Amino acid sequence: MASVTFVELYLHDAADLTDYLALPVNGISDSPTQDLDVRTYAGGRRRVVRRPSLPRQVSVDFAALTTANREALQAWIGTLLLLRDLRGRKFYGVYDALNVSEIKGMERAAVSLAFTEVTFTEEV
Repeated sequence: MASVTFVELYLHDAADLTDYLALPVNGISDSPTQDLDVRTYAGGRRRVVRRPSLPRQVSVDFAALTTANREALQAWIGTLLLLRDLRGRKFYGVYDALNVSEIKGMERAAVSLAFTEVTFTEEV
């Protein structure tokens, strides 16, 4: 069985997959969650109420991005993107903000973002 391992994280504009960024990543943390509530009923009984969705949010830290890469990420805030991570997983989603920390003495910045998965259907 073949496997794919990337050395960079790839972000593609979902509207034009030829428009992409290949970025060196410092760290990725994936936090799958279940959309649920715990409700308390008469007599103190507690029940879990689950919803069918399984939201995923991936936090990505980039160590030292160039000004051009940082500006490209800023331009894509709120844009539907395809993310391919270091393990070859792919999913569609958006991010709504960038956290940017300038690196003293360099024209580079440490950037982090929280990428939230959205439902997307690939059709031919």
